[in-house]
Amino acid sequence: MKKWVILLASASIAAGIFAESNTVTSANILGYVKVDAPPAGAFDILSLVQFSKENDEINIQDAISNLNELNASTTWENADKLYVWTGTSYKQYGLYADGTDVFWMGDDASRWTLPFVPAMPATITLRRGNAVWYTTGNNAVPAKILISGDVFMDSSFNTEVYAGFSLIAYPYSSDISLADLSISNATASSTWGNADKLYAWTGTSYKQYGLYDDGTSVFWMGDDASRWTLPFVPATPATNTISLSKGFWYESVSEKIVGFDRIYLND
Repeated sequence: MKKWVILLASASIAAGIFAESNTVTSANILGYVKVDAPPAGAFDILSLVQFSKENDEINIQDAISNLNELNASTTWENADKLYVWTGTSYKQYGLYADGTDVFWMGDDASRWTLPFVPAMPATITLRRGNAVWYTTGNNAVPAKILISGDVFMDSSFNTEVYAGFSLIAYPYSSDISLADLSISNATASSTWGNADKLYAWTGTSYKQYGLYDDGTSVFWMGDDASRWTLPFVPATPATNTISLSKGFWYESVSEKIVGFDRIYLND
């Protein structure tokens, strides 16, 4: 069994679906994933573009399929929010309800001193391979976030990262083990400070991994070994899994394009 999202065969499938040699082939596969929103006031890093959209991107208003089931409000503090990292700062958006419609709106209007400023839906674009912070509004009830669309079927995908920190995600509709995660053009080193790194959010803290090069092989390794006081501690590849739709910080030693290959995981 593949550890994938729930897949729905659409009525427009032309070639049918069949499995062969650990691959899935189809003219069209629809899928969705329901992600638990964090508790009220808490944060999680999520990828909201886990399925194919035109040009691998989507308007913020269309990224989540069930906005009406989430926590919208006319008060900023009580609304669910998204924080989009620009490389140096965040753009912030709250889920606003005007009594007729529900939409993401920026905080630039003095954090919603409505009705003295217009309530305008944001038009920012979210891109595949990137991630955002999501937080549930104060005193709100956490809900299920629904992300849906066509499953990505390409074999590789490139994304740009900053010199320093970028919020990104594995750009395919599956979980990924760090033991299987190969990122082309990533910088590996036997020294922690010279290696590209991943920071996975646990809900309260980060698990940190660096791309280690032992001269023979390259793999992601945790920082628990006193940040690599090698060779005095064993070099052990990390086996932790990044779940579908969960994002992470990527710390790069330089601005560059990195590439991901599509990996199928078995149960």
